[in-house]
Amino acid sequence: MNQNPNDHEPQPLLFRIFKGIDLFRLIVTNILFLFLLFLIYGVYTAFRSDPVPLSSGDVLTVPFSGFLVEQSAVGDPLDMWGISPQESTVVSNVVRALRLAADDDGIAEAYLDFSNLYGGSLAQAEEIAEAVAAFCASGKPITVFSTLYSQVDLLPASYADEIYLDPMGTVSLNGFSHYEFFYGDFAEKFGVDFNVIKAGEWKGAAEAYSGNAMSAELKAQLSGYLSDLRSRYAEILEKNRGLENGAFGVYIRNYSQLLAESGGNGAQTAERFGWVDGLKTDRELWLEKGWIEKETESESDRWFYYTDYLLTKKRKPAEKKIAVLPITGPIHIGGTADGDASILVPLIDEAAERSDVIALILRIDSGGGDVWASEEIRRAVSRFKNTGRPVVVSMAGTAASGAYWISTAADIIIADAFSVTGSIGVFGLSPTVNRFLSRYPGISVDGVQTDPAAAVYSPFLPQSEETASVRSLEMQAVYDRFLELTAQSRGWTVEEAAAVAGGKVYTGFQAAQIGLVDEIGGFSQAVAAVLKKADWEGHAVEIEYLTHELSFTEALLGRGGIPLARLSAARKEFFTALLLPSAGQPAALFHPVDTTEITEKKGASF
Repeated sequence: MNQNPNDHEPQPLLFRIFKGIDLFRLIVTNILFLFLLFLIYGVYTAFRSDPVPLSSGDVLTVPFSGFLVEQSAVGDPLDMWGISPQESTVVSNVVRALRLAADDDGIAEAYLDFSNLYGGSLAQAEEIAEAVAAFCASGKPITVFSTLYSQVDLLPASYADEIYLDPMGTVSLNGFSHYEFFYGDFAEKFGVDFNVIKAGEWKGAAEAYSGNAMSAELKAQLSGYLSDLRSRYAEILEKNRGLENGAFGVYIRNYSQLLAESGGNGAQTAERFGWVDGLKTDRELWLEKGWIEKETESESDRWFYYTDYLLTKKRKPAEKKIAVLPITGPIHIGGTADGDASILVPLIDEAAERSDVIALILRIDSGGGDVWASEEIRRAVSRFKNTGRPVVVSMAGTAASGAYWISTAADIIIADAFSVTGSIGVFGLSPTVNRFLSRYPGISVDGVQTDPAAAVYSPFLPQSEETASVRSLEMQAVYDRFLELTAQSRGWTVEEAAAVAGGKVYTGFQAAQIGLVDEIGGFSQAVAAVLKKADWEGHAVEIEYLTHELSFTEALLGRGGIPLARLSAARKEFFTALLLPSAGQPAALFHPVDTTEITEKKGASF
């Protein structure tokens, strides 16, 4: 039989396997190459895409979103990939827009929507409230709307001319509280000894690790500042809404009865009581105001979004600048960027070396933290002040304990009436787990040492009386230093400082009465004070926030859209509440009251 010359002999099996592998490699390579091309094209189109046109109109519109923050993230390496940042509203931007618009003939009125604001502190809310009041004082009306009003929302909203609520919404007023975790029973159950050493009679952060409940003395002390917060908040709301004294308490105590009278409708309850002026959906309100012509339209041509408005009001760059450094969250060294002394100190020192910086403002929202980190920041602030330029502290929601330690280096301390400050005291922990090891896994620890203190920091050995005595002396020395710094800052004797210290906590208003702070006011007052101190009034100056460029990891962990945004404020308090000073090292830490509200704006889930 003749063989067809076009026929080929069957290829060996091994050859065919390798050929298949090579084909698979080519396919995968081509897929990856095409993916890379699409990625490059996406980045290219993102950079060359036409910018979204700016809004323009006569109604200044502020759609609050996320959490109230002091400063937006900058230098984010994920921005170039089009990954949207977690939502937030920068307080100073809202305040500046409202104050500029109050004197702008091109702006006829303002519209504020709190529906997507998920939380913030009362101090931040009052900053906005003052700007709302200033806008109304100019004779221009402000209308506010929300699907739900929390205590934070209602404070600035109460200054507006008209307050509207969605018919499915409610006004959530609950008062103020201060609760902590206590680990005493946990320690006994699992055989863990926290070995707490404190200096300062009412240092509540130390109590959390030594018992299973708050002492009666600490409860009485904390109730003092909570009562001041409540009375001051209630007074503002009742006055602004034309309600009788005590209405705030009546609403909270009798809410279930009031709600029953409205058939369980929270919106009708709020309207009947007088917290809001009317119940409308957002579109019903827009139609009534003439901001849209028909219900299918989502936006008004008259709306001038406050972020766009600020772009039209950019000031000419000034030669001289006021440096502003936000200090937020637990104060520490290393780890997360917020409150990290290893990041904050170089920023302060860099500002001190610049000839264009005339002053420094520390905008603080922190319950304190590690003493050594607080001291490093305080020293950097002192170095700046030693150059002959003034430093002003502007306290936001909380500026207590280690945060007050830092504040002692300032020329002037300004607190909001709703700020929480004080807590001048220190404590230390050195957990030991020898009982746990013996009780559960049945492990014992034994050995030899050359000197009695050779294994003093071991978590596996019980703490000796001598070690406890040494740590107590060390803690007292740190506390004495805290009293000394406070006395020097306030012009007091150490005895006078000790009388208001001891870990006691105050509102900003109470702190001003006893002299722990110099003035009551917000960030605007801090700017005015630092200009006066620098003898720079009437001269051109620019505010510049000292910023740290986020690393890729920091940026990645900080992303995630609204779900993570809702947790951002909780994260701050969660880590503050669990911060343990390592190996008995001193911490100046206060567990802040929940004045930073987190509000679920979308109601019930089904």
